[in-house]
Amino acid sequence: EAEGGAVKKPKVEVSLGEDEVRQYLQSGTLGKLTVPVLKDVCKQYGLRGSKKQELIDAITGHFAKK
Repeated sequence: EAEGGAVKKPKVEVSLGEDEVRQYLQSGTLGKLTVPVLKDVCKQYGLRGSKKQELIDAITGHFAKK
């Protein structure tokens, strides 16, 4: 009954609050987040980017303005 196929993990929705994002920015660990999480953060604030560094730059720029 056991098939050799890979088991897909269900997508886990991770939404970070503004305070959590600020903590990552202040500690310099924003780059440790995965691209899907960074994209989700960008979506929350209406930011654009496709590559990891672009996403990080967009988030950093957004919070620097505040």
